[in-house]
Amino acid sequence: MKETVEKDISEIEREAFIHKLVKTAEQFRMPELTEKTEPGLWYRVSVPGYVCGNGEPYHGSIRIGTENHVLIVFCGGGASWNHYTAARPISIHNTGDEAFYFDDVEPLSDMIARGGINSQEEWNPFRDWSVIVVNYSSGDFHIGNAEFHYKSLDGEDRILYHNGFQNYRIVLETAKKYVGNPDKLLIAGMSAGGFGASALADDVIQAFPECKDITCCIDSALFRYDWKQIISETWNAPKEISCRIQSDNVTLDWLSALYQKYGENMKYLYMNSIRDGELAKYQQFLDGDTMTYTKEGGEKFRKNLEEMCKNLQQVIPDIGIYIYSHPYPRLDPSLELTQHTLLLENTIRESEGEQKSVLDWLHSAVFGNVERIGLELLDN
Repeated sequence: MKETVEKDISEIEREAFIHKLVKTAEQFRMPELTEKTEPGLWYRVSVPGYVCGNGEPYHGSIRIGTENHVLIVFCGGGASWNHYTAARPISIHNTGDEAFYFDDVEPLSDMIARGGINSQEEWNPFRDWSVIVVNYSSGDFHIGNAEFHYKSLDGEDRILYHNGFQNYRIVLETAKKYVGNPDKLLIAGMSAGGFGASALADDVIQAFPECKDITCCIDSALFRYDWKQIISETWNAPKEISCRIQSDNVTLDWLSALYQKYGENMKYLYMNSIRDGELAKYQQFLDGDTMTYTKEGGEKFRKNLEEMCKNLQQVIPDIGIYIYSHPYPRLDPSLELTQHTLLLENTIRESEGEQKSVLDWLHSAVFGNVERIGLELLDN
């Protein structure tokens, strides 16, 4: 009886939290993009016929800046690669233990898009840049062109629309009409969006052929897994993306290919926390274990990250790296797991000890001072 009452109370509290969260998100809803725009205001980039993974209407977003610089941000939100994961999307209403990917940009995307590097607060040196946000709801690292048929947990036939590449392209093509030809271009992505940014940076660069001052920053995008068949067949990514995969570290492969093409004509950056809780959890599942947070998973991730950083420095001699150890705020401290992504978090401006903040490191790199910070943390 006591357990039933406690469960009922917990469910009531959860529903109250969800209601409050949705109400808060509604306050940040952006108006639709029209021919007339005002600098400093956010707009939705919506095009009829383009949908989220669950078939609902998709949108990206744009803010026109007062400086002739463009930031394009690829958002994150998990991945789906088979029938099991497809049937378990991330949702504010999902009470299950396992959830793998966002299949809808609603209701939170307009609120999330305004944080961190996109903030318009005085502390953000990028506040006057034009910003293009590629929202994520397709479970395919932004590179898919496929329909995946599966059965939901309640037995219904459903389709997961792996159309991240189409959605990215229409957002970019639409937004490009408003931002013109920038003097500086910063391509950034976090988590699944970090994989996407590394895969699509070349495509973005080709969309702005007159821009010669380019930086690519990847935040928290490291899995060790054989993705090639999934990317080429399940997601049906463009061949120029799948053909660059040479190993079980696709981010390394895509950044290596980018460097082989552009060399020192652009700047390359990678950032991650030492025991990234979310990436460690996914890696543990990819390795055939449970989808849970564990201390052992965090340590395995640290070793993978240490190897990743060594390989990045070998293939891209001048790459900038930032390693940090912010604790994962909502987890048991004894797990020693660390935060997952910072680019869209306002804590991006906070520093650890005598280290400069991620925001200062990124801004300095964009303007030519590329540094490596925090590599010594990988030895701990």
